[in-house]
Amino acid sequence: MHILAKARRYIVLFFVVTFNYIHIVSGQELTINGTAKDISGEPISGVTILIQGTTEGMITDMNGAFSLSIPGSTNTLIISAMGYRTQEVDIGSQTVVNINLQPTNTNLQEIVSTGYVQAPRKNITGSISTVDADLMKEIPAGSFTQQLQGRAAGVMVMQDYRPGANPMVRIRGYGSINNNDPLYIVDGIPMYNDYQSINPNNIESVQVLKDAAASIYSFRAGNGVILITTKNGKKKGTEFTFVARYGWQKANGKVDLLNTQQLGELMYQQDLNDYANSNYGDISGFDWDGYNAYYGGNPDGASFIPDYVYPDGAFIGEVDESLYSYPDNLIARANREGTDWFDEIYQTAPIQEYNFGASAGTDKGRYYFGLGYFDQQGVVKHTRFNRISLRANTEYSIKNWFRVGENLEVSYNENVNTENNVEGTPILNAYTIQPIFPVYDIGGHYAGQKGGGGYAPNPVAQLGRNKDNVAENWRFFGNAFLEIDFLKDLTFRSHLGLDYSTWYQSAFTALNPESAEPRSSNHLLVRSDYQLNTTWYNILNFNKLFSGQHALNVVMGTELIESRYRYLSGSRASFFVEDLSYRFLNAGEAAQQNSGTGSEWNMFSLFAKVNYAFRNKYLADHPASVQNTGMGYSLRFLWVGEFPMKPS
Repeated sequence: MHILAKARRYIVLFFVVTFNYIHIVSGQELTINGTAKDISGEPISGVTILIQGTTEGMITDMNGAFSLSIPGSTNTLIISAMGYRTQEVDIGSQTVVNINLQPTNTNLQEIVSTGYVQAPRKNITGSISTVDADLMKEIPAGSFTQQLQGRAAGVMVMQDYRPGANPMVRIRGYGSINNNDPLYIVDGIPMYNDYQSINPNNIESVQVLKDAAASIYSFRAGNGVILITTKNGKKKGTEFTFVARYGWQKANGKVDLLNTQQLGELMYQQDLNDYANSNYGDISGFDWDGYNAYYGGNPDGASFIPDYVYPDGAFIGEVDESLYSYPDNLIARANREGTDWFDEIYQTAPIQEYNFGASAGTDKGRYYFGLGYFDQQGVVKHTRFNRISLRANTEYSIKNWFRVGENLEVSYNENVNTENNVEGTPILNAYTIQPIFPVYDIGGHYAGQKGGGGYAPNPVAQLGRNKDNVAENWRFFGNAFLEIDFLKDLTFRSHLGLDYSTWYQSAFTALNPESAEPRSSNHLLVRSDYQLNTTWYNILNFNKLFSGQHALNVVMGTELIESRYRYLSGSRASFFVEDLSYRFLNAGEAAQQNSGTGSEWNMFSLFAKVNYAFRNKYLADHPASVQNTGMGYSLRFLWVGEFPMKPS
């Protein structure tokens, strides 16, 4: 019994120690080092290393090496590179992970979009990258532009990280000192902004056209073209799908700022240095009273940190808290331990997504129906993005030679965000506001630097007062088309596209009496704008094989694009009540203002393209286009030849 009792104690002790060790290790960050090589052992540069379920990662250097810091709870890395199979690598307890990538066998029979028409990949002379839509969906994001990161060679994605924000996308770098955005084409219709309004779950395929491959779009393709094709039904009966996802996001790389005591000592030393370099004389005779609003003299003294920040520098017994009155007589106690402002503005934020789809297809027709909901709460408090979307794609064969169809997505989204990379944002103010200030005063209202000690406003107050300034957006995006086979080798196709967006926002700027520089009046700005783009293009497509050796494809067509934009806004100041239910322009008493603007433009294009292939070895490609933008004409011809690069 004695031996069993001792053994039991040792076993319990072993599990306790082991559990605590695992708990400690799982909460630490690990640094993973490694090298990516091909099957011959040669290092591969530009390989994307992503932490599974996130957009965090890096690419390998010229020697194929990488070093990545990951949370201790991470178990899997996603490894991807153009021309190689994507891998999931389990880390376990490893700190060195060497990766051997297996090449993919490119399917030369694959049909890819080339702009207005489709063609077998083996007959393409230009540079086209195909992005796997299923791999894109592994990244939880509200926009397909965010999901392009690391998925195509030559495509650079710089994330914004705010909920619902569009990242910066560049194809093969920067080509201009002006706009460097690529041209986005969704189901044949150009899309110019707010890409987060399209549900990524409805995307079937993505092609990236670079250089000569995009030339049929003329000057619009100067920064490359991204072609999006959405889902439709397949000829294999009715299918129902439901995809649900729920997760969390957390800010990494938190800055370790000074607490109240540390900042006070630093300021005291600064004052000593300033005094020693001045003409005040003997420092022992200097009167520190009132020299600093929030800190006394020697940091070792009992009165170094006060009990109140306003009245500034006051101590217990010197302030009658019963006289507190908001907003006329504010009283706020000092936070002696220090406010961690980053903890106050950041949160572990949930992200969730639910998508339902139904599709079916026969020889006579096919359809796809999709309903989606996406909700992303920001890691910065009181920021969010929500979207509900509905998609309906149909295609029917009226006759063997006559087909009609439509692609339509309707979406509504709400967005609450804060500015990035500009002065005065809550994130910047979290760096600069002093830790001695509390978040709230004794009455439960926001505290601030009213008594002095800097000008940075309370970042929690900024976010809290902005949380109801919701930006709303409705979007109707789609097209209707008809297709007629005039001859066996000659097809006519006509598309009429519509892109209609409306935006509305009521932005209220509240009073901030706790600030060092309080506003004299509150203010409401209401804006409403819309944009209507219509696209109509017609194509003749001739495709014929002569003598089993000469393949000729000729495409010619016209395109007309018209755009109209209107903006209207109004504002007023001096609202007696700041409650949400009173935030209407008529409730304001002063500074009535209004403004409005608008713009219109149109473009007409003639385009043609000739592709010739001899025995699938010798290829020639000749696109040409003439475009009138209302400001002049653009004429472009381009010959591309390839001899003999394609296998027979």
